[in-house]
Formats: sequence, C-alpha cells, structure tokens
Amino acid sequence: MKYDVFISYKRDGGSVWAELIRAILVHKYHLKVFLDVETVRGGEWPKQLDDGIRNSYNIIMVLFEGIGDKIKSDSDVFVQEIEHAKEYEKPIILFYGLGCDLLYILENKNIPSIIKEVVSIQYSIVKYDHANSEKTYDLLRKQLNGNLELKVTSKYSPCYMSCQLNNEPPYETKEIEENSNLSISLDRNFTGIVHLRFYTKELPIKIERIINVGEKSYIEKSQRVNCEYWHWLPDKELTKEVPLVKIDCQINQSYNPLQAVLGTFNQYLNKESV
Repeated sequence: MKYDVFISYKRDGGSVWAELIRAILVHKYHLKVFLDVETVRGGEWPKQLDDGIRNSYNIIMVLFEGIGDKIKSDSDVFVQEIEHAKEYEKPIILFYGLGCDLLYILENKNIPSIIKEVVSIQYSIVKYDHANSEKTYDLLRKQLNGNLELKVTSKYSPCYMSCQLNNEPPYETKEIEENSNLSISLDRNFTGIVHLRFYTKELPIKIERIINVGEKSYIEKSQRVNCEYWHWLPDKELTKEVPLVKIDCQINQSYNPLQAVLGTFNQYLNKESV
C-alpha cells in the first residue's frame, strides 16, 4: 500500500502533535497517512516501519520543545526513521510545534547530528501558528510532494524512448543506455493517457505502450501492431500484468525492449494480433 505521508515523531512528547497532524491530513485533505502507534521502541529495526517509509511519498518530521531531552541515543527509532528516509531519498518536511524552532534544535547538545543535519539544510518547513492553525495545515498540505514518477528502464540493451501525455507535445526522443531509464513526472491528480514509444538500435521497429490513468477510460483501442494497452488507478497496480514489466504503485516499470520487439515481430509474422 502507498501512503501520501509517513509521520515520524518521538512518541514521548510528540504523540499529540502526530495524532493531530494525521487527523487533519486524513479528514480535511483525504490523504493516506502512515502513523505508527504500536511498534515497541528499541531493539531491531521494525520491518513495518521500513515498509512504511519506502511506500510513502513524503516524510513529516515532528519537532517540539523538549525533544532533546526525550532522545536517549542515536539508535532511537525516531532517529532511525529519519536516517532511513534520507537513505531512500524521501522528501522530509519539518513540522515545528509550539516553542520549537531551528535555533532550539541546532543548539541542543542532546539532539543527534543526523537530525541537526536535516534541519539545517531543509527548506520545507511548517511552524505551528496557534492563532491561525488552519493556515498552518494548509501550508503543510502545500509542502507535500504531489508528483508520481514514471520510470521506464531499458534492462538488457540500449534503445530510444519518447513519451506523450494526453494531447500535449511529445517529449523529445532520448537515447537510453542499458540499465538506464527515462523519468517522467506526473501530477498525483493526473488523468488521461500516457503514451510510450520506443525502439531498439538492433531492431528499429517502434513499440508502443498506452496507459490509461484514472477511473474513466480515455482509450479507444485499435488493433495496432506492436501496441499494448494498460489501465492504472492511483495507488493500485496496472490491471494487466506483462512478464517483461515490473510494476508498483508509482508506475515504476522495467522493459526488455529487444525481447519485446522480437516477440511482437514473431507474432506479427505468425499473423497473431497484439
């Protein structure tokens, strides 16, 4: 399951803030939020937290007055969550509760260096304003990363790829080296057609993949040679699984273009529809 937000917080002192943030994001903005309230703090790194971070588009780090006195060591789960978020290159948004600010974090000797490092270089910051709490949460919502990334990877051979979103002008065709990818940014609210085109250097036959994104069908299927059609709903896998394609909820995909071309070409020679 994919989440819009993973809330990282120090349970002792940060629970109230974390629960409040979750309630606002879920009920006002209808976002999917991962908030761990059951994991025993300490011991081995919990798999459910690792999965939660990996499957979240954003990390909110909750900071509050007195947090320095609550963190006992660098092995604290809150600290590990931030370390893993950095490792997985997740966008981190700082949320300062009442009485907490940048200076307090940087000058507190008890706060681990990894937390100070994130705080010192982070530009996505929300500071709670008690007099205007609604504005605070609207700002938090605007800070959240709202894009999905479509990655098309050439696994076994170089190829040329291009992409077109709905009726917009096509992306420039790019040469993709083996095990490299074409990255396309999609708005989380995008609906319509993602039209992929690619061909290999060894066999210059154009292959097409047309992805229908959203509840409504935007595709008028035709019996095109070398073309396959998929339907994708946000936070779900594509409805059609293809052996050559690895798919997750971010639409991360891996193709073997040469094998796809040869397979389709053989089918065409055998007069089988594709």
